[in-house]
Amino acid sequence: WASDSQRVFQLQVLQNDVAVYDTGQIASMSDKSHKVKGFLADGDYVVRVRTKNEYDIWSDWGELSFSIQTTKPETLQLQVYGMRYGTRLMFAGISNYALVYRKITDETEYVCIAKVAPEQTQYDDYTAASGKRYSYFLRHVSPEEAFADSNIVSQPVKLHHTQIAPAVDPKNMFVLKYNLNAPPDKKESRNHQRQQMYFEGRKYPVEEYSGFGSHDLSCTFFLSEKEIDTFYTLFDNGDIVIYRDNRGRKLHGSMNNITTSDTYRG
Repeated sequence: WASDSQRVFQLQVLQNDVAVYDTGQIASMSDKSHKVKGFLADGDYVVRVRTKNEYDIWSDWGELSFSIQTTKPETLQLQVYGMRYGTRLMFAGISNYALVYRKITDETEYVCIAKVAPEQTQYDDYTAASGKRYSYFLRHVSPEEAFADSNIVSQPVKLHHTQIAPAVDPKNMFVLKYNLNAPPDKKESRNHQRQQMYFEGRKYPVEEYSGFGSHDLSCTFFLSEKEIDTFYTLFDNGDIVIYRDNRGRKLHGSMNNITTSDTYRG
């Protein structure tokens, strides 16, 4: 698009007068083009863009109608199997690449969780929460960025032990099974940041909620002597980790503190 005195722009793609893509307000003086960050199915659309100047005044919408007609890649056939710590997707015939989409079966929105290459025939998902059923499909993408979606498969996930893994490498998990002379102990704490404001003529304060907070999980486990060094390595790397357990918790976070006590053989 062409514009004068642009400080902010907003671009939308509409189908049947409904916005199927919206950039929101993007601050930029120089951007005069935008690539849609998503996939549009074949069909008729209208793209429109508007800009805001230095006086905070919006222009009118500029609109252009267009159609998408593509040659689809092969539709992949997807199979799913349960594993001890997750799910395994099996497929064949990727020519360029494919994207793995997943959702909790009862929910509505799929999320892209992985990209698979032509040489791959399986993908293992080690990031699903226990006690839930997940639905999956593969989006096969051609070099021209046309796409075809596979069949949808679903699989329940059940974990028997707590596990922690680097978020960048979920399959490299550390499984925590035992405690010493007791079941594994877990304590949760949640905190909201609030500030108490006192005003003249009012005995009690008014609480102002900031919207910030924290969520901490403290766990006690027994580790054997041969396991502790591996766990210290995971801790010392300082990476964001994924925590999952058989109660259905799935948390992304950091390990900030470890306290150990020497016992017999661990």
